[in-house]
Amino acid sequence: LLMGALATQRPDLFGVLVPGAGVQDMLRKERLDPKYDDGWTYEYGSSDNVSLWQNLSKYTPVSASLKKRSYPTILVVTGNNDSRVNPVHSYKLAAELQRVQTGKKPIMLVNTKNGGHWITSEDRQDLIAWRTSTRIWSTVFQELGFKAPPKDKSDPKTDHSL
Repeated sequence: LLMGALATQRPDLFGVLVPGAGVQDMLRKERLDPKYDDGWTYEYGSSDNVSLWQNLSKYTPVSASLKKRSYPTILVVTGNNDSRVNPVHSYKLAAELQRVQTGKKPIMLVNTKNGGHWITSEDRQDLIAWRTSTRIWSTVFQELGFKAPPKDKSDPKTDHSL
């Protein structure tokens, strides 16, 4: 939620953002995630309450107030089997940001098949988690301008080729 709010409210402060498995549509969270309504209403308030709706609408990442402007590279991460947050939140955030993006930076969605609230939902999915984490960090480093150190051909410890 925090990364989504930062991406939509202050994109000028960042080179890259990675919102992961967050509640991105605070105004529709009770309808998108009805089985978690009680916990979320306790924590965030209910969008059915007019005064709370006004507060939620000020920071919800997915909203009608999204502006057409240049956004940094944004990599939205979610998993199909998230037991806490409906992945639709992430789909909506990525789609809305792609719709309003006027800059050249990509707005991407990484959706891990069989993934849970953060990358995996099963112990045996270490490879999927490793590959997804590699994709995320590679994107972050690339967008921030990091370069891989040159290989020292004389030192086999620096050869990290797969």
